[in-house]
Amino acid sequence: MGACAHADAGSRGSVSELNDHLRSLARQFDMRLGSTISHLDTADWPSDRLQVFIQMGILIPIAPATEIRCNGCGDGCSIEPEIQKLHDGTMCGIFFCNKESKMLKFPIKNFQQWEIVRSKIDEYGITTPPRDEYISHEEAASILGLNSKGTVSKYVDKYGIADNGKIGQHKKLLLSSVLLIKHKIEAEDLKNDVIDLRKDSNTITKPR
Repeated sequence: MGACAHADAGSRGSVSELNDHLRSLARQFDMRLGSTISHLDTADWPSDRLQVFIQMGILIPIAPATEIRCNGCGDGCSIEPEIQKLHDGTMCGIFFCNKESKMLKFPIKNFQQWEIVRSKIDEYGITTPPRDEYISHEEAASILGLNSKGTVSKYVDKYGIADNGKIGQHKKLLLSSVLLIKHKIEAEDLKNDVIDLRKDSNTITKPR
């Protein structure tokens, strides 16, 4: 049975779009990209999509996050705001940004997160496509740990990620090519970490 039979009749988006979204969540879980959906992850979703998934049992609320991503300056920094109670009684996260030299406030809703219930996706008859396929820039950004699809475009130019040859919104990226670049980047990061560790160890005076 498709997901459409259980979704709210008033939910936005076509049946195929809803099913595609479920496949994307299943792929995120299966590829070990994380089973958690943050408040920021839902920013571009249709307005009622989150509630539909909660009603379907696809997502369940879990403990609030202590670390969130801030896009205030465009760098997509991971920060740990301090939760404080304001004079009006509302709760919010407080963080001082050194780059912008100002105090930032984050609504408490920004710390909400949900867990993907993979078995529920199976119950709705959603099957994931073959491993090697063309994926959207948004999915590529999630895999590469980037904060925007615009940054993905820079990676496409820099690393030569294979695509479907189309342009604009119809352009898709080859999953295996994205995963290969992810592996190269992680290997390079590990190499740099090892170099830094060796530098640190060389500064330590060895006992005679």
